[in-house]
Amino acid sequence: MTIKELRNKYNLSQSALAQAIGVSTSTISAIESGRMKVSVKIADAVKATYSEVIEIEEKTEKKAEKVEQKAKETKAKAETTKKKAEAKAKDVAKKADKVEAKAEVVKEKAEEAAAVVAEKADKVEAKAEKVEMKAQETKQKVQKTKAKREKVAAAAAEAVELVEKKTRGTRKKVKEAVAEVAEKAAPVIEEAKTVAEEVKVKAAPVVENAKAAVEAAVEEAGPVVDEVTKKIEAAVEEAKPVVEKKAKETKTKAKATGKKVAAATAKKAKTTQKKVAKAVEKALPKKVEVLIQSPMGGEITAEAIIAKVGPVEKIYIRVDQNKAYWVNGDDTGSVDLW
Repeated sequence: MTIKELRNKYNLSQSALAQAIGVSTSTISAIESGRMKVSVKIADAVKATYSEVIEIEEKTEKKAEKVEQKAKETKAKAETTKKKAEAKAKDVAKKADKVEAKAEVVKEKAEEAAAVVAEKADKVEAKAEKVEMKAQETKQKVQKTKAKREKVAAAAAEAVELVEKKTRGTRKKVKEAVAEVAEKAAPVIEEAKTVAEEVKVKAAPVVENAKAAVEAAVEEAGPVVDEVTKKIEAAVEEAKPVVEKKAKETKTKAKATGKKVAAATAKKAKTTQKKVAKAVEKALPKKVEVLIQSPMGGEITAEAIIAKVGPVEKIYIRVDQNKAYWVNGDDTGSVDLW
């Protein structure tokens, strides 16, 4: 049964029916003109008041289902976007782990290089110790040569003293003795000088080689350490902007996607709200007041009659008798219109 059929069945005006089921007269008018569909609430009110079943358009339910489906799709898209963002974040984390692994490799290489440098330094130190030992040996030889020279000088002095004691009477003999002693001592002195020079000459290259070896080791180790340090710093610096950039890009994309989804949802909601508002505005006609005139000159509205009678199933108007007859189940009665 439709709303109009219900009114015709019980001989009700639109305003009388509207008041009976608790809606406005314009709502009844909109439903009968097709501008508005019967809602479940209105159908339940009609059933509760008149015990009649009103047909409900399935289109309304279908529209609700479509709206619900769109909401689910929007939610699914948001979930997909969230999963993509999480996947990108995991990808960035993996790349960061790779960079960290590279840094660990560089660190291991640096430790290996440091070990090599330490080993070379130990070798240089060993060489330096050997050079120092040779220098000590050379020093000892020089000291022995010096001792020999001192012994020669002492022997010469003793000889001179002896000669002077034995040949005090003859200056010539003394000079000859001194000359002889000097002559004998000269080769020894020359030999000592030669030995000293040889030791000095032999020791000089050894000392120079030791110095050169130490400087070469230090110089050789310097570039390796610098290179390793630079590689570590370069790896860290290279990894830092990549990680920061990826993190910023992921964060920016996630924010942008969230804003787009929110903006699109808000836009659709506003559009739907505007459409509903326009449809309601179109569906609501101007309020029409129904007046019942008496042959004697009085007038009364349908709302006033319903207010006089109260909630009943049926009301019959007899203007000629100035009566409103009502039926409510097995009960009947009437009231004066004026």
